[in-house]
Amino acid sequence: MYDRLQANTVSWSDAEKKLLCAYLEHMEPRETIEKADSDRSPTGEDWFDWAEELVEDEPRRAFFGYVQAALLGSPMGVTEVGICLLKGRGVEQEPKAAVRWLAKMAERGDSRAQSYLGWCYAVGKGVEKDDHQAAYWHLMAAQQGIASDQFNYANCLLAGRGVEKNPRQAVEWCLKAAEQGLAPAQFLAGSCYDLGCGVAVNKAEAVRWYTLASVQGHGDAQDALGLHLELGSGVAADMNQAAYWFRKSAEQGNSEAQFHLGMCCQYGKGMPADVQEAAYWYGKSAEQGYASAQSNLGVLYETGQGVAQSYEEAYRWYAESAAQGDPDGLYNLGLCYEYGKGTEPNLAKAMDMYERAAAAGHEGARRNLGRWGKG
Repeated sequence: MYDRLQANTVSWSDAEKKLLCAYLEHMEPRETIEKADSDRSPTGEDWFDWAEELVEDEPRRAFFGYVQAALLGSPMGVTEVGICLLKGRGVEQEPKAAVRWLAKMAERGDSRAQSYLGWCYAVGKGVEKDDHQAAYWHLMAAQQGIASDQFNYANCLLAGRGVEKNPRQAVEWCLKAAEQGLAPAQFLAGSCYDLGCGVAVNKAEAVRWYTLASVQGHGDAQDALGLHLELGSGVAADMNQAAYWFRKSAEQGNSEAQFHLGMCCQYGKGMPADVQEAAYWYGKSAEQGYASAQSNLGVLYETGQGVAQSYEEAYRWYAESAAQGDPDGLYNLGLCYEYGKGTEPNLAKAMDMYERAAAAGHEGARRNLGRWGKG
């Protein structure tokens, strides 16, 4: 976690010592047991090591150890005091105080402190939100090889958040993190190669990064990998494997993957057809607001496939989908209004839905408008 040779001991002003000592005043007697050594008094490093052994099971005692380490000038101890105060780990959460200690160590070059300080500025925790400061501290930590900050700085460059937008440099930093095995960075690298963002389109390379992220359980990567396997894009088409990865992602709650898995179930792609399971996955996706799934679920309710037939439920899901501008949802809702399925007939509303669907390229809507002389 730390390079023990990275810095000399930390020196304190009287005011800083007083602040650190104040944390010890609230500790119970049993939590202030000294770290005994028969030959010498414990050093800051001793206290730090002692605290590290306790941090998971006895965070309050660990915090005491970090404070003792900090008072003896341990840079690692100071950083951990800041992190504990930020997270409320073993002590009452004090974000502003946390930023004070993290900033002191970040300025001394501590990469862990820089990383946390960048996050504080990014989200406005303990300090006023400042994208420029966030990007700066993410870069400082990234330059020291912290994968999460390489990824965060890449996102800053992609979005132009706190720095000038630069997709090419973003990919360079993203790849540094991806090569360290950071799954979100691997997914982002795949997306960049997939879409040609900051780098030339390379579907095979996109698939490689999606695969590396997928085997680590990254849900978005699993869905993207499934799509490439379905389409044979950058990899040989394999519908069985596509369905496998859609399921992996869907089970993590990814709404797009749930929709894609529903399609596999409904049409028997990569698995035996099972319309009841299709309805289940469409429902999961629809409840999360995925418009295509809402429309498809509406069709199943309208036709009574995999669910009890209900025009009212069909109308409800078509309306949800249409509200998001989905062409199929608009078209199907238009049919409900035209024929009074699940709602009162309303030709004016039907024409409105058809016109909006047709404008989005829906051929069925265009034909229906033609029936009424509006094509």
